[in-house]
Amino acid sequence: MRRGGQRSRPHARCDEPLKSRDRPPPRDAVLLPLVDETDAPDPTLRADALLHVGQLAAGVAHELRNPLAVIETSVFLLQEQVGEDPRAARQLRRITEQLRIAGAIVNDLLDTVRGRNAPPSPTATFDLARVVREAVAWVPRPPRLAIALRLPEDPVVIPGDARRIRQVVVNLVANAVQSLDGHDDSPGIAVTLDSDERAAHVSVRDHGPGIADTLLPRLFEPFVTTRAEGTGLGLALSRQIARDHHGDLRAESVSPAEGGGARFTLTLPRHAVEGP
Repeated sequence: MRRGGQRSRPHARCDEPLKSRDRPPPRDAVLLPLVDETDAPDPTLRADALLHVGQLAAGVAHELRNPLAVIETSVFLLQEQVGEDPRAARQLRRITEQLRIAGAIVNDLLDTVRGRNAPPSPTATFDLARVVREAVAWVPRPPRLAIALRLPEDPVVIPGDARRIRQVVVNLVANAVQSLDGHDDSPGIAVTLDSDERAAHVSVRDHGPGIADTLLPRLFEPFVTTRAEGTGLGLALSRQIARDHHGDLRAESVSPAEGGGARFTLTLPRHAVEGP
């Protein structure tokens, strides 16, 4: 109910995709329940809606901690039982790694919706090339899907929190893999790291359907997703993490002349930045 007795209605919308004989339609937004903009002249209504959904997300994130803790305890007990079985031990290590990632996502989500993102330590540094290599290795993908990894031979040392930046790259690569679902003839994915004296740039390029022009301006808003089963939080959290590190995350559609698809570029400073 709006202020003044007027009604507002939550809705989900998916714009009609552009059709092409040669390429799949570009990814369009699925907007999770928000205030209907066409019926909501008061700009505070949208902020109120986002606040309520954010509170709901915080509650869900908090509740996820309990089952994650149970899984972690079960994995610990299973590790004692499998003994020297290398295959079982390897799978349990993978589960442990994914649990660590899930726990970090829950913590970042809670910090974001509560406005308590801690800035990275000004003295902490890490090798971005190593983090990118680890992130790509962690993302499950079909055996036939090729990922071209282009990294410099020398370390690319930057300030910041390696765990959170790894989370961003994992999310970008996972999104690229999902965008190619059903496209067996795709050239695959390219993950590239370039750097200069001022900044490092991680680019994740896929050859999927691309991003609809109407979606690009809102792609990093919370609860906007290109997939009906998505949460609409991954890219919003990823950009927030980049900006916590005084960097940024950008997206663009690649023209059909260049092979089509989408490109996400994570930019991070090479040196510590003072101030908020």
